[in-house]
Amino acid sequence: MKLYILTQNQYMFMGLKHLLCFYLDRECIQLDPKDETNIDIYRSSSASDIFFVIPDGEYLDLLSLIHLHHSHSPVLIANNDIAWKVSAVFDFSPLPQKFMLGDILHGLCFLKIKKKLIQFPRMTEREKKVLLLVKKGYAIPRISSLMNIKRKTALHHQLNALKKVGIKKTHHIFKLPKNYIRYLCGPVDTTA
Repeated sequence: MKLYILTQNQYMFMGLKHLLCFYLDRECIQLDPKDETNIDIYRSSSASDIFFVIPDGEYLDLLSLIHLHHSHSPVLIANNDIAWKVSAVFDFSPLPQKFMLGDILHGLCFLKIKKKLIQFPRMTEREKKVLLLVKKGYAIPRISSLMNIKRKTALHHQLNALKKVGIKKTHHIFKLPKNYIRYLCGPVDTTA
Protein backbone atom coordinates (compact mmCIF):
# COMPACT_ATOMS: atom_id res chain seq x y z
CA MET A 1 0.00 0.00 0.00
CA LYS A 2 1.87 2.99 -1.35
CA LEU A 3 0.98 6.59 -2.02
CA TYR A 4 2.86 7.99 -5.01
CA ILE A 5 3.02 11.80 -5.07
CA LEU A 6 3.89 13.27 -8.47
CA THR A 7 5.42 16.69 -7.84
CA GLN A 8 8.74 18.46 -8.13
CA ASN A 9 7.99 20.65 -5.09
CA GLN A 10 10.06 19.11 -2.29
CA TYR A 11 8.33 21.18 0.42
CA MET A 12 4.90 20.06 -0.76
CA PHE A 13 6.02 16.43 -0.77
CA MET A 14 7.54 16.57 2.72
CA GLY A 15 4.41 18.22 4.15
CA LEU A 16 2.11 15.67 2.53
CA LYS A 17 4.38 12.81 3.57
CA HIS A 18 4.35 13.96 7.19
CA LEU A 19 0.55 14.32 7.24
CA LEU A 20 -0.46 11.28 5.23
CA CYS A 21 1.97 8.81 6.78
CA PHE A 22 0.45 9.66 10.15
CA TYR A 23 -3.22 9.48 9.08
CA LEU A 24 -3.14 6.78 6.41
CA ASP A 25 -0.26 4.56 7.52
CA ARG A 26 1.03 4.34 3.94
CA GLU A 27 4.48 4.62 2.47
CA CYS A 28 4.77 7.92 0.56
CA ILE A 29 7.03 8.00 -2.49
CA GLN A 30 7.84 11.10 -4.51
CA LEU A 31 7.90 10.73 -8.29
CA ASP A 32 9.19 13.32 -10.71
CA PRO A 33 6.43 14.10 -13.24
CA LYS A 34 9.02 14.50 -16.02
CA ASP A 35 10.74 11.15 -15.43
CA GLU A 36 9.92 8.65 -18.18
CA THR A 37 10.86 5.64 -16.03
CA ASN A 38 7.66 6.21 -14.02
CA ILE A 39 5.72 4.36 -16.72
CA ASP A 40 7.04 1.07 -15.31
CA ILE A 41 5.76 2.08 -11.87
CA TYR A 42 2.33 2.95 -13.32
CA ARG A 43 2.10 -0.45 -15.00
CA SER A 44 3.21 -2.45 -11.96
CA SER A 45 1.01 -0.63 -9.45
CA SER A 46 -1.63 -2.54 -7.53
CA ALA A 47 -5.22 -1.54 -6.81
CA SER A 48 -4.29 -0.58 -3.24
CA ASP A 49 -1.75 2.01 -4.42
CA ILE A 50 -2.81 5.62 -4.95
CA PHE A 51 -1.32 8.24 -7.27
CA PHE A 52 -1.58 11.89 -6.23
CA VAL A 53 -0.76 14.34 -9.04
CA ILE A 54 0.06 17.93 -8.10
CA PRO A 55 0.63 20.02 -11.25
CA ASP A 56 2.88 22.76 -9.88
CA GLY A 57 3.88 24.59 -13.03
CA GLU A 58 5.36 21.49 -14.64
CA TYR A 59 2.66 19.70 -16.55
CA LEU A 60 2.64 16.02 -17.34
CA ASP A 61 2.94 14.82 -20.86
CA LEU A 62 0.11 12.98 -22.54
CA LEU A 63 1.82 9.59 -22.45
CA SER A 64 2.18 9.75 -18.66
CA LEU A 65 -1.48 10.69 -18.26
CA ILE A 66 -2.59 7.82 -20.48
CA HIS A 67 -0.45 5.34 -18.52
CA LEU A 68 -1.80 6.72 -15.24
CA HIS A 69 -5.32 6.22 -16.57
CA HIS A 70 -4.57 2.62 -17.54
CA SER A 71 -2.88 1.80 -14.24
CA HIS A 72 -4.73 -0.39 -11.75
CA SER A 73 -4.60 2.38 -9.14
CA PRO A 74 -6.92 5.31 -8.46
CA VAL A 75 -5.58 8.79 -9.25
CA LEU A 76 -6.16 12.06 -7.38
CA ILE A 77 -5.28 15.33 -9.12
CA ALA A 78 -5.06 18.76 -7.54
CA ASN A 79 -6.93 21.25 -9.68
CA ASN A 80 -5.59 24.43 -11.15
CA ASP A 81 -6.94 26.46 -14.04
CA ILE A 82 -6.16 23.68 -16.56
CA ALA A 83 -6.05 20.44 -14.53
CA TRP A 84 -9.82 20.35 -14.02
CA LYS A 85 -10.29 19.66 -17.73
CA VAL A 86 -7.54 17.02 -17.68
CA SER A 87 -9.17 15.31 -14.70
CA ALA A 88 -12.47 15.21 -16.58
CA VAL A 89 -10.91 13.80 -19.77
CA PHE A 90 -9.00 11.06 -17.94
CA ASP A 91 -11.63 10.46 -15.21
CA PHE A 92 -9.29 11.28 -12.31
CA SER A 93 -10.65 12.26 -8.89
CA PRO A 94 -10.22 16.05 -8.57
CA LEU A 95 -9.22 18.06 -5.49
CA PRO A 96 -9.41 21.85 -5.02
CA GLN A 97 -6.36 23.91 -5.96
CA LYS A 98 -5.73 24.98 -2.37
CA PHE A 99 -6.50 21.66 -0.74
CA MET A 100 -6.35 20.91 2.97
CA LEU A 101 -6.10 17.63 4.84
CA GLY A 102 -9.89 17.26 4.98
CA ASP A 103 -10.08 17.59 1.19
CA ILE A 104 -7.45 14.87 0.72
CA LEU A 105 -9.15 12.49 3.15
CA HIS A 106 -12.56 13.19 1.55
CA GLY A 107 -11.05 12.59 -1.90
CA LEU A 108 -9.52 9.32 -0.74
CA CYS A 109 -12.88 8.14 0.60
CA PHE A 110 -14.59 8.72 -2.75
CA LEU A 111 -11.89 7.58 -5.17
CA LYS A 112 -12.90 6.48 -8.63
CA ILE A 113 -11.59 2.95 -8.83
CA LYS A 114 -13.34 1.86 -12.02
CA LYS A 115 -12.28 4.23 -14.74
CA LYS A 116 -14.22 5.02 -17.86
CA LEU A 117 -12.73 5.30 -21.31
CA ILE A 118 -10.70 8.41 -22.03
CA GLN A 119 -13.06 11.06 -23.39
CA PHE A 120 -11.06 13.21 -25.79
CA PRO A 121 -12.99 16.15 -27.28
CA ARG A 122 -14.31 15.83 -30.85
CA MET A 123 -13.30 18.56 -33.26
CA THR A 124 -13.89 19.33 -36.91
CA GLU A 125 -10.99 19.39 -39.38
CA ARG A 126 -11.04 23.19 -39.55
CA GLU A 127 -10.98 23.47 -35.77
CA LYS A 128 -8.00 21.12 -35.69
CA LYS A 129 -6.14 23.22 -38.26
CA VAL A 130 -6.92 26.43 -36.41
CA LEU A 131 -5.83 24.91 -33.09
CA LEU A 132 -2.49 23.81 -34.53
CA LEU A 133 -1.93 27.24 -36.05
CA VAL A 134 -2.79 28.91 -32.74
CA LYS A 135 -0.28 26.66 -31.01
CA LYS A 136 2.34 27.79 -33.53
CA GLY A 137 1.59 31.37 -32.49
CA TYR A 138 -0.37 32.66 -35.47
CA ALA A 139 -2.92 35.44 -35.00
CA ILE A 140 -6.44 35.42 -36.45
CA PRO A 141 -5.61 37.55 -39.54
CA ARG A 142 -2.76 35.20 -40.48
CA ILE A 143 -4.89 32.09 -39.85
CA SER A 144 -7.71 33.44 -42.02
CA SER A 145 -5.31 34.19 -44.88
CA LEU A 146 -3.64 30.77 -44.63
CA MET A 147 -6.96 28.91 -44.64
CA ASN A 148 -8.70 31.24 -47.13
CA ILE A 149 -11.61 31.96 -44.79
CA LYS A 150 -13.01 35.15 -43.28
CA ARG A 151 -11.57 36.48 -40.03
CA LYS A 152 -14.90 36.08 -38.30
CA THR A 153 -15.02 32.40 -39.28
CA ALA A 154 -11.43 31.86 -38.15
CA LEU A 155 -12.20 33.52 -34.82
CA HIS A 156 -15.32 31.35 -34.42
CA HIS A 157 -13.30 28.17 -35.11
CA GLN A 158 -10.62 29.30 -32.67
CA LEU A 159 -13.13 29.97 -29.90
CA ASN A 160 -14.86 26.61 -30.46
CA ALA A 161 -11.57 24.70 -30.48
CA LEU A 162 -10.28 26.41 -27.34
CA LYS A 163 -13.60 25.78 -25.60
CA LYS A 164 -13.47 22.08 -26.48
CA VAL A 165 -9.98 21.65 -25.00
CA GLY A 166 -11.05 23.54 -21.88
CA ILE A 167 -9.28 26.88 -22.11
CA LYS A 168 -10.47 30.41 -22.77
CA LYS A 169 -7.34 32.30 -23.82
CA THR A 170 -4.80 31.39 -26.46
CA HIS A 171 -1.81 31.87 -24.16
CA HIS A 172 -3.14 29.10 -21.88
CA ILE A 173 -2.58 26.56 -24.66
CA PHE A 174 0.95 25.99 -23.39
CA LYS A 175 -0.37 24.89 -19.99
CA LEU A 176 -2.02 21.82 -21.49
CA PRO A 177 -0.21 18.49 -21.25
CA LYS A 178 2.73 18.05 -23.57
CA ASN A 179 1.71 16.57 -26.96
CA TYR A 180 -2.01 16.89 -26.08
CA ILE A 181 -2.84 19.24 -28.97
CA ARG A 182 -0.80 17.21 -31.45
CA TYR A 183 -2.60 14.04 -30.35
CA LEU A 184 -6.05 15.64 -30.62
CA CYS A 185 -5.40 17.07 -34.05
CA GLY A 186 -3.67 14.02 -35.49
CA PRO A 187 -2.05 14.26 -38.92
CA VAL A 188 -3.51 17.54 -40.19
CA ASP A 189 -1.98 19.58 -43.00
CA THR A 190 -1.64 23.13 -41.64
CA THR A 191 -0.10 24.65 -44.76
CA ALA A 192 -3.40 25.31 -46.54
